[in-house]
Amino acid sequence: MGILLRQPEGTAGKAWPAILISGFVAFGGILFGVVTGEIFPLKVRAKSLSMTTATNWLLNWALSFSTPYLVNYGPGNANLQSKIFFIWFGCCFLCITFVYTMIYETKGLTLEEVDELYNEVSSARKSVGWKPTITWTEKEKPYAFGEKGVDKEHEEFHESAVAQA
Repeated sequence: MGILLRQPEGTAGKAWPAILISGFVAFGGILFGVVTGEIFPLKVRAKSLSMTTATNWLLNWALSFSTPYLVNYGPGNANLQSKIFFIWFGCCFLCITFVYTMIYETKGLTLEEVDELYNEVSSARKSVGWKPTITWTEKEKPYAFGEKGVDKEHEEFHESAVAQA
């Protein structure tokens, strides 16, 4: 009976990377595009996004290329095996520290308001409670127009035209 229930060696070793990659793609991998799309000023956004995307690809390639060397045992390999996770933990801890101290809170802000945020707030930790001086909807509101969106000079004409229709 034990032979029937015994799973072949390496099943967990094959399943966990697939689970981890799926989790990264579904939850963590998407953050790169979201964060980098918001953190750069409008003047340099295109070049900055190109550079960060290229850097992301390069670092992903370097990690994928070096991991087998770091993990595997034998001559010519680092033979770290499961100790590699301590290195990855250290890198993740550095990334968390970087995000906490350097990435501004841009939730609910338009790109123009994000530019205003960068001009007014000196520290990322102070950005959480920041409010824009004028919201995007107020900027778009036509001040020369009445409540119905019609030029005040022609508001009476508009009302009579609507009433006749």
